[in-house]
Amino acid sequence: MDAATAPQFDKSICDLIGQGESVFLIDFNGLDYISSAGLRSLLVAAKQLKAKKGDLGIAGLQAR
Repeated sequence: MDAATAPQFDKSICDLIGQGESVFLIDFNGLDYISSAGLRSLLVAAKQLKAKKGDLGIAGLQAR
């Protein structure tokens, strides 16, 4: 997830939060790289969910 793909993630998760979803588990099993833009997207989503008493979990992280 980088500067090119993070905006689509932002839009998708914001749309879901706007529809009332409040619990997310994001599987990063196939993710090879995350940039600062991707990390920012996760933080923004986590803050939005925290305000709604929701939760964000991350699974499948790579060892490196």
